[in-house]
Amino acid sequence: MTIDVDFENHILETLNSGKSVEEFLDHAVKFIAEVTTRLISKIFRKDDYAIRYAIDPLFGGNGPLSELGVKLKLLYALGIINRQEYEDTDHLLALYDEVMDKTSDLICTNHSNQSYQFTDEEVIAICHQLNCVEVKPVLFQNVHGKNDDIHDHNLLQMQQKRNRQVIKSTLVLSVSALISQLYKKPAEKISPLPQI
Repeated sequence: MTIDVDFENHILETLNSGKSVEEFLDHAVKFIAEVTTRLISKIFRKDDYAIRYAIDPLFGGNGPLSELGVKLKLLYALGIINRQEYEDTDHLLALYDEVMDKTSDLICTNHSNQSYQFTDEEVIAICHQLNCVEVKPVLFQNVHGKNDDIHDHNLLQMQQKRNRQVIKSTLVLSVSALISQLYKKPAEKISPLPQI
């Protein structure tokens, strides 16, 4: 099965549209949840009785398998996704939880202008942990002149902007590739569980 080019473009455009780390991760987690639901729907029985009395209670609402992290563990345990795919999605979910917790804390304390940046250590660390990132980003070191003239300030701003774009582009392309890879899982490779 080939991925729909429009869907792949939609993933890239949506991930790239996030102006902040929070927006980027929110989009990424929504796509991961979408492909996870798609994969799960491929492996379980499709008859009405199974859906109504087994699948929906397990995966829906407050079911024991309703959380995205649990669904990903199930897909990994069943051999549907490989270890690298599982680890990458797990790292992204962990960063998402950390970022959202910090964002919620900042809103409660009226520090809404402080948030994660693409150049923060936590975000860069995730880039280096992700298996889907084939080329780890190399950042320019901040160059400080002997005096703080306007030239040094402009150079510093330019380097910071470049570093931000390098990290963001790396994440957008890599996470888009991961989501596309999960989406492409062929139906014939994922055989429904045997009926007993």
